[in-house]
Amino acid sequence: VDPWKVQQFQEEAKALFLSGVQLPFWRDWRFSDPALFLAPDILHTLHKFFFDHIFKWCKEVLGADELDSRFCRQHKRIGTRHFAHGVSHVQQMTGREHQDIQRTIVATIAGVADVDFICAIRALIDFIYQAQSPTFTLSSIAAMSASLGEFHRFKGAIINTEAHRGTSGPIEHFEIPKLELLTSFARAIPNLGAPIQFTSETSERMLITHCKSPFVRTSHQRASFTQQIVCLLDREDTARQFDLYALLRSKTLSLNNLIDNEFEEVIDIDPAFGWVVRVSPQDISRFHSPRPIRNHFLKGLLSKDSTVAFHVTVTTDLADKPANFLAQLYRLPNFPNQLRSFIEFVNGSESHFQNRLLKVWYKFCLQLHSDLRPRLVMPSQQVQAYPPSEAYPLGNCDVMLLRMQNDEQVVVAQVRMVFTLSTRGSALPPKLAEPLIYVQLFEVISRPQEDPAVMMYRVRRRVETGPDGTVARVGMIVPLVDVTHAVELIPEYGERVNRNVTAATSLELYDTFYLNSFSNKEWYHSL
Repeated sequence: VDPWKVQQFQEEAKALFLSGVQLPFWRDWRFSDPALFLAPDILHTLHKFFFDHIFKWCKEVLGADELDSRFCRQHKRIGTRHFAHGVSHVQQMTGREHQDIQRTIVATIAGVADVDFICAIRALIDFIYQAQSPTFTLSSIAAMSASLGEFHRFKGAIINTEAHRGTSGPIEHFEIPKLELLTSFARAIPNLGAPIQFTSETSERMLITHCKSPFVRTSHQRASFTQQIVCLLDREDTARQFDLYALLRSKTLSLNNLIDNEFEEVIDIDPAFGWVVRVSPQDISRFHSPRPIRNHFLKGLLSKDSTVAFHVTVTTDLADKPANFLAQLYRLPNFPNQLRSFIEFVNGSESHFQNRLLKVWYKFCLQLHSDLRPRLVMPSQQVQAYPPSEAYPLGNCDVMLLRMQNDEQVVVAQVRMVFTLSTRGSALPPKLAEPLIYVQLFEVISRPQEDPAVMMYRVRRRVETGPDGTVARVGMIVPLVDVTHAVELIPEYGERVNRNVTAATSLELYDTFYLNSFSNKEWYHSL
């Protein structure tokens, strides 16, 4: 159609849902195409898309009750959200909660959903994780596009299961605007860089901290609440600056802003607060700020290759206990024999440390550098090793990866006890003076390539049969510094979840597990 035949051109453009503007005024401006300068938004395009569509597809296939039961029975780890009451009843969630569900959704739906359906869901979760990478290469962009292409190959399974539904019933198409926007990521990244730097999660969070929270302290008058909030924020900032100045003057410290270089490692979220922590830690209660990340690489225990830092408290949770007492407390009948063998291996069969009392910790901290940004020190992770109790009848123990010193093999193990020999008495040799852990091992029964739907390692507990026919878990004692990662196992629930299992017992009563590759973004890229 000739664009100068305005009436006819406008009618044709309207029929095609176009604006009908033939020569926009910005046509000669470089990079003026909205497809180039509008960055994809991770919060709304990815996380909101997950909650509005992917999550609902999974709920339709499994049913709300089964889905809730599986989430309720996942092992509780410190630092991650546990949905004790399920997930299906929540009508509105934050972006953080969307991400917490994404972590385990793939392994959770395994065993019930069709293989092609799982492939489609897992491909989208792969895309979501890949799109949030802080750095990109041509190969990583190609891998991200391949994940989206894999979803389109298997998306027919979602239609076949009638999981894609609207208010009037099943929907037979995927005309979803947010799904269409996923194709823009691969085009935008070479022009703009990583989309994570443009995410609206920061501004959405500031909407809460700088608007909604201060609003409750205003008069709630529509005409003036904006001015009142600005005034409140200004006063808070002025008070913070005054407190900082008063601290400097009272401590006779220099007013110059000195840079503290800790091996060029990035650990501080708020440099001013981090500085206060270093020069006057007793005054930190006067300041409100995100707490800086404690750098255990400076004073903690380090692995042999210095890639992992560990921290245990100065005061132990149990002190000066014999091995037999701990074996009964933790219900680990093989522990005394394992300890005896370990001491003999380190110090010889005539070692006089066999009867040395033990000190025990219930948890320890593990810290890594970012794999994608090596200068960045990641927040430490707490690894639990609690004995059986009323709340946890079989103990509360987390899972980790070990690098065996002899054969450099990486194995999956559950830490059952963190201990060290008492320093009372003669000096201990170095290998007996360091913290030790008693672990129970898992063995890999299938690799990701053997399970193209879930694409995760499957593991089960390693057991041995005694002369009397009894079956026992295989355990061993290793140095704490052999730990490389804290990991997450998701039980292989099968077609129906075992209703007799709880979150406190799921790691103990199930036999096979998925090694969750989506437990966090760093682990996803490391694995």
